[in-house]
Amino acid sequence: MGTKESSNYFHNKVLILNIALTFVIVMLHSKPLNRIGINNEGDYALIHAVVVFAQVGVPMFFFISAMLFYKSISAMSKIKDKLRNRIRSLVIPYILWNIIFVGIYWAMTHIPFIASMMNMPPVPSDVAGILLSIINSKYTVLWFVKDLIVFCLMSPVFYVMLKSKVVMIVGILGLVVLNMSYSMEYESIWHWLPVYLLGAYVGYNKLYMITPPTENYQRKIAVGCTMIILGLYALAFLDDRRMFLFRFLSPVLVWVLYDCFPAKWTLTKFKEKKWMHGLFFIYCTHFFIINIFQKLIFKILPHNHLCINSIQLITPVLVFLLLVACINIISGNRIYRVLIGGR
Repeated sequence: MGTKESSNYFHNKVLILNIALTFVIVMLHSKPLNRIGINNEGDYALIHAVVVFAQVGVPMFFFISAMLFYKSISAMSKIKDKLRNRIRSLVIPYILWNIIFVGIYWAMTHIPFIASMMNMPPVPSDVAGILLSIINSKYTVLWFVKDLIVFCLMSPVFYVMLKSKVVMIVGILGLVVLNMSYSMEYESIWHWLPVYLLGAYVGYNKLYMITPPTENYQRKIAVGCTMIILGLYALAFLDDRRMFLFRFLSPVLVWVLYDCFPAKWTLTKFKEKKWMHGLFFIYCTHFFIINIFQKLIFKILPHNHLCINSIQLITPVLVFLLLVACINIISGNRIYRVLIGGR
């Protein structure tokens, strides 16, 4: 590939993966069990299989975000520009979306008729409680953005680490051992730091710019990556304690596996559309829409295995398509542009 062709391929590859991963995140949050008071996932093999598969979404986003942040950093001075851009693309949307949803949930939990259907405690009315709810993203799934903001603030330290491959590799491996030895909270920065640093390492050292292998090697690499992913998936499916390895290794495996398919479709067949720049909008709003949709539908349908499994499969498709339609309608709105961080 030439330089321009390689750049187009990388851009399209990232966009295609982001579309797929956004749908995977919607799929992950479409698990209906908790919404009807079922805490045991073991009796629902299909839902468990979908949820474990969807675990690839969050780590892949951390991996890609880190790779994009560090791929163009060649000096400490570049970090200042990156951080300035992140105020618009991460910090402002994070605050605004949390204010919006704290307001929505406050109203829903303080209006008696609606509150009786919410099955959740009322949102605090005191200033301290409201501020903490906004800062801690208590009523949204934007903890991912909060962790990204923290990682961006730590970027000067990470940049110094990246100058030494030995320091970075030892640091990543140390964090992997830490996570495999102790159970970290799911939203903790220490749980996601290893995969973020792995993405930073790939981006800083330009390892994403791999020359496509020959057709014979493509097959071998594809088979190898697929077998490893399936093996890690099986381990995670059978034992949640093995989930970290699946989360940590799947981003690299998926990234490499993508390059084993013919590049022609990515370069010439794939057509970029306006709604594809609104994936952040889907990420910020999907959980609320899923909550409302499933709580309403469970008022109508019985809580048997067939209905629960069907809702798990149908919800992500319907919600994703609905939000794509919303993006196509409001994409020209100035407030919308601010809420998605100018993407």
